[in-house]
Amino acid sequence: MNTIFDPTKFTNEATPTEYFRRNAWGGGHTPETDPSRKGWQKRPSKKAPKVLVIGQPGKPGCASVMEMSTTLDVALYVETAKEISAVLEEGKSLGCFDPYYRQIKPISGWGLEVIRWIEEMRRTHDL
Repeated sequence: MNTIFDPTKFTNEATPTEYFRRNAWGGGHTPETDPSRKGWQKRPSKKAPKVLVIGQPGKPGCASVMEMSTTLDVALYVETAKEISAVLEEGKSLGCFDPYYRQIKPISGWGLEVIRWIEEMRRTHDL
């Protein structure tokens, strides 16, 4: 039976924001390559739903990642993820920090590159 596509009844299971959140680590990981097994976390901001904070609890160096239309804006901080998340949840600007900015395409596994950038920053700044 052929049906006609009705755009008014179309629903997409995943919004771009949900896709952005779910695909940060990509897939097909082994226990050795799974970032969450190494303590990496990605936490959405309640006050800014298009922002994820990536970091390891208690360790300096983290990133806030904002979903834009075709790219992800990444800000790398020497502060902990807890410090950055607290400022976001207060609804305040992150302008009081001095981050490094980068951009990345929102392809599956994009968060692995962000982790590499954080680890590189930790080595560079002796964090």
